[in-house]
Amino acid sequence: MWINGNLLDDGVPYVFPRDRWIKEGSMSLDQRINDWVECGGDYRGGGQSRFDRFPGYDDESIKARVEFYKGIERCMLNKSYKYIGECRESNSHYPSCGGS
Repeated sequence: MWINGNLLDDGVPYVFPRDRWIKEGSMSLDQRINDWVECGGDYRGGGQSRFDRFPGYDDESIKARVEFYKGIERCMLNKSYKYIGECRESNSHYPSCGGS
């Protein structure tokens, strides 16, 4: 399903969360990868390997995942990155989209 894009999102190619961040001035891909990992993300660009500590889809696990990603986003913002992904009502509570 993910090879040619996310079919649940009208075929738009999937972009890893790490790749939705830019930094003004000169920023290398290696720097962004290192900063993402320092902030708690996965080297490949997501955070999936970290989900082992949030094994289910119950309310508690979902809440823990959301807080995990909020922590990564706060860290990236503190490192002077700007989020270039799309902000929708469904993700407006994330720091990257103006939430807390």
